[in-house]
Amino acid sequence: METRGIRNNNPLNIRYVEGNKWEGRKPSKQDPEFEEFLTVFFGYRAAMKLIYNQICLQQRNTIQTLISRWAPSNENNTENYIRIVCKRTGIGRDETLRFSCPGQLIEIVKAMAFVECGSVPNIDALHKAYRAVCSEKKLNVHLACLDRCYPIIQG
Repeated sequence: METRGIRNNNPLNIRYVEGNKWEGRKPSKQDPEFEEFLTVFFGYRAAMKLIYNQICLQQRNTIQTLISRWAPSNENNTENYIRIVCKRTGIGRDETLRFSCPGQLIEIVKAMAFVECGSVPNIDALHKAYRAVCSEKKLNVHLACLDRCYPIIQG
């Protein structure tokens, strides 16, 4: 049985907000609570944009502050979520995060998708979404390093 996040192409389970005009949002909704995307790429892209805003604009630049906002304790076991993300990434809960560091961000999103869905759907789409958001935000990411560490699978 597929999880809700996988069924909705929304691996980080972004809540539905009518005013958000996400690129790739399904034109007709069936899930009243969570966003639904045409492909998992668009779900990852939306998540990356939200995480960019949290880290770069809202100064929630640690796993502790990011996850506490993403998965509040009134809906989640936030402390467990933080522990799992830290363990899967090897990043300390209070270590400063940089969105332009693919070694941090891609691993964090993979860990968050694992917590939300029990698996990490389509890693290639995750890499492409990260590249797309970095390009849109004109971030200085070393593409040669990104390609070496996180190659896009052709096919």
